[in-house]
Amino acid sequence: MEATSNIQFLIDIDDISLLKDIKKAFSMVKGVRKIRIPELKKLTEYEQSVKEAREGKVNRYATPEEFFNKMGI
Repeated sequence: MEATSNIQFLIDIDDISLLKDIKKAFSMVKGVRKIRIPELKKLTEYEQSVKEAREGKVNRYATPEEFFNKMGI
């Protein structure tokens, strides 16, 4: 089997806070020449809201008064 001189692979991670540690770990592997992290797209406020709703990060209130009290209105 003939070895290639350049192999690339892609890793999907859910927690962006791990990115720095993952990069550091790969840089310690012998033979790794370059680690490239693509620029991340910043979500708009609407896109962030939709993402949070899909993840179940929502607040529910029994009445509008309860909501207004929580907001301090």
